[in-house]
Amino acid sequence: MMTVGSVAEVDKTVPYSAELAKKAEAGEEKAQMDLAMCYRKGLGIKRDDAKAFTLWQKASAQGNQDAEFRVAISYLQGEGVERDEKISFNKFLVLADKGYAIAQFAVGNAYMGGLGVKKDEIKAFDWYKKAAENNEPNAQNRLGKAYLDGAGVLKDEVEAAKWLIRSAEQGNAYGQFLIGNCYAHGRGVEKNGQKAIEYLKKADEQGYLDATYNLGCFAKNGLTGIKNDKEAVKYYLKCAEKNDFESADQVGSAYLFGEGVDRDYEKAFLWFTKAANAGNANGQFHLGYMFANGLGTQKNPNKAKEWYQKAAKGNCGNAQYALGNLYYSENKFTKAKSLYEKAKKSKVILASEALLMAKKNISQESLFRGISNLKWWGVLILIVTLLSYLSGWIFVFGVFENTNQAKVIAFILGVFGIFNLFIAPLIFIKMLKVFENPRMLIFYGLPVALFLSGWLNAFSKKQIFKRLSYLFLLLGGFCLSVLIAILLYSIGNIYLDLFHGPSLFQCLFLTAVFSFGVLGIVRIGKKEESIQTWKNLCTVTFISGFVCALSTAFFLNEYYLSAESSKTDKLVYCLIHVLLPTGLVISWKHLNPTVRKASYFLCCIWIALISLRILQLVSVERCANNYLESLTLIQKGEDLSKDRNIQKAKVAFQSASEIITNIAKQKPDWETELVKYRLDDLNKKIMALDSQSPTNPQQN
Repeated sequence: MMTVGSVAEVDKTVPYSAELAKKAEAGEEKAQMDLAMCYRKGLGIKRDDAKAFTLWQKASAQGNQDAEFRVAISYLQGEGVERDEKISFNKFLVLADKGYAIAQFAVGNAYMGGLGVKKDEIKAFDWYKKAAENNEPNAQNRLGKAYLDGAGVLKDEVEAAKWLIRSAEQGNAYGQFLIGNCYAHGRGVEKNGQKAIEYLKKADEQGYLDATYNLGCFAKNGLTGIKNDKEAVKYYLKCAEKNDFESADQVGSAYLFGEGVDRDYEKAFLWFTKAANAGNANGQFHLGYMFANGLGTQKNPNKAKEWYQKAAKGNCGNAQYALGNLYYSENKFTKAKSLYEKAKKSKVILASEALLMAKKNISQESLFRGISNLKWWGVLILIVTLLSYLSGWIFVFGVFENTNQAKVIAFILGVFGIFNLFIAPLIFIKMLKVFENPRMLIFYGLPVALFLSGWLNAFSKKQIFKRLSYLFLLLGGFCLSVLIAILLYSIGNIYLDLFHGPSLFQCLFLTAVFSFGVLGIVRIGKKEESIQTWKNLCTVTFISGFVCALSTAFFLNEYYLSAESSKTDKLVYCLIHVLLPTGLVISWKHLNPTVRKASYFLCCIWIALISLRILQLVSVERCANNYLESLTLIQKGEDLSKDRNIQKAKVAFQSASEIITNIAKQKPDWETELVKYRLDDLNKKIMALDSQSPTNPQQN
């Protein structure tokens, strides 16, 4: 196809000879053109673009428009002369005004790409139309494609087909390819598989590989009503032998499944290897499949994983799903979950199902599952343990408020904290191995620091120690809000998949930070000094959290404003940033009561919106749990079927079908493709069991 800077070739190339050189030297125009082509292509003489350019200039001086066009192209491409887009454009324009069709097309390209002239798509289109009306096939293709896609002009498939037919009838391979696809899909013309094949075959005969590949696809899918795997392989093979690696993968698939050729795993392996080594993601996936199952080669799980990983990086959904299954079998459920999510985006239907199962397994292994399994006394011990870490600060609170009960409770918790933090590790050091694991050491160090900071503030008489302990508490409170958010984010992802990913982190992080702002206006006791101290603590903590929240929002902008995020996510995102400052406002020292009251109402709206969102997503989780229950019944049915227990297997499949049907009725928008796939699959299983039943009339 002719593009900006392409060169119109002469029909016949005359090889270099001394006689040709003499004729050119004598000023014979045709000889100059032929000799220039010899220098440009290096035919019988060393390539020399400068000499070719000089010869074209001489021929153009004699009024040869082809030579003038070549000179313009040389300036555009910088061949044999210094590149100058402006000179090139002006020369194209002179030729175009004289009605030279290919130059009119080149002027259109110059306006479209801003080459030597200011970019102007309207003028580009006008010049394309002039060239097309002047029977320039490349311009006709450009017009046809523009009308077909609605690019720079109103979409008009009928008009597109008209121009593409004119190009195709002139023998232009690209035009034949485009109109062939129009007939295949009924775009601008009545759908006609036979005509589509005719045009594509004409393009194929000219070596247009895209047409050859499409012929293979149409033969495989039965565009004319008859599938022909043999014909499909013939076309795929023709492309593959010219290093089209998508076709190489198709040839491999044909040998793998015996479609159009005899099944041959070794040949399949060779073609997949060729495609995979060239970086074709589908070829890499299929090669991984061959290694995983020992087809055409020795079974090698490590090589299978290696190729799956390469294909997964190339966004091959099937590879992401297969790699996820490998990690799932190794009980690496978090890694599997991440891959299933990517495969789901790539429209792999069963990835949605696998994702549900991975989340279920993650939840069973999680910290929260362990906490939820604690007995009442275990939860009580856990709460007391956490309070013991804050015992020093409880004592400080008691001093502020002159509350003896708080002091007594603080001492009791302090004794428990000393045992828990200092004595117990010494007694059980071999069992706990606290100092051998860096991560455990951090989890041990933080409670110790929190515990000591409170008691240091309580009994230290030096102001600097008190200030340092306050600073630690501020940082600790801020870190705690982050920790709470991360924990809630984990719970959301495991149980409810709240807010679909990163948005939960932001929403719940801001909720945690917001709580510090609310605490700022809570009256603690009657002493003005203590009230102000706690208000300042909470306000400063909130401000630090607010700054962090804004930075989080900055990094998440790309997600929230992208096409991938839902309308709900965008709405929540906006509301959060409108309502978040209310936490800061209501914790301000001198605040108008009306503004404070309005802030409270905004907070209530915020909480209500998030609550509604959670309730909505709880219903989604209910669907997921019911679906997982149906999978258990399907597995049970398959086991019973293997044991030839036909009736019980049928009952299990029917029960699973009823559950999935109820899901579709209650929440029609939940995993629609997966639900449809499973219901179809269950119907096939039930029909297969019916055909095996002794009561079936066909069996009698």
